[in-house]
Amino acid sequence: MYANVDTRLNVIVRLHSMIVSNSRDLGLLIRNRRQELGLTQVEVSRRAGMSRQWLIQVEQGKGTAELDRVMRLLRVLRLRTDVAPVSEPADG
Repeated sequence: MYANVDTRLNVIVRLHSMIVSNSRDLGLLIRNRRQELGLTQVEVSRRAGMSRQWLIQVEQGKGTAELDRVMRLLRVLRLRTDVAPVSEPADG
């Protein structure tokens, strides 16, 4: 059923999809996808029109990335964003 489960990060990877619940999860997803495509950080940052340093910060899970830049990065990596309701109440 699950291709990989990493309980340290609360990440469940199902074949090529992943539940992302925080910026660290998203960074892990982005790094894994980049590596799966055989791309370097330099190649991806050039294609997305951003600096390699910014990409490094995103891959490390820094929570300050601008959403439009993240969405552009996901497009470069041929990923889409799906948002679905969860049965748990939202924090806060």
